[in-house]
Amino acid sequence: MKIFVKSIPVAALALFLALFSTACSRMNDQPDVGATPFSISASNVDHATVTLVTGQNAVNPDRVDAVVEVHFSPAGTIKFSEFVQSHTNQPVQILIGPYADNVMFRGNFSNLVHRFDFHCASSNEAQSVADLLNKKP
Repeated sequence: MKIFVKSIPVAALALFLALFSTACSRMNDQPDVGATPFSISASNVDHATVTLVTGQNAVNPDRVDAVVEVHFSPAGTIKFSEFVQSHTNQPVQILIGPYADNVMFRGNFSNLVHRFDFHCASSNEAQSVADLLNKKP
């Protein structure tokens, strides 16, 4: 009986960590059926840069994530800000070409949103996304 009692906190901790990591993760490869899509194109972007960041994953803080910092043009800032404000606390899917990032905007977005961090599966994918956004029509 003592083994069972001691294993309950360990099992509860393991379950909590699994649920927490799932809630905080982004699923780039799987479309979110209930998510509202928003497409970003080069015409709405001033510039995009690739950044490799660590410490964004609670379960694996040493993991390196590839992020495209999308800096919107003035018109793109207004368009994206309106979308964010009208879809707060809802699942949304940000689309850039064939790439998708499923997110949920939480909090108060009363100010303009000038930048968005688009998370990618690899640094090569991030560079492809940045190249798409930096190619002006």
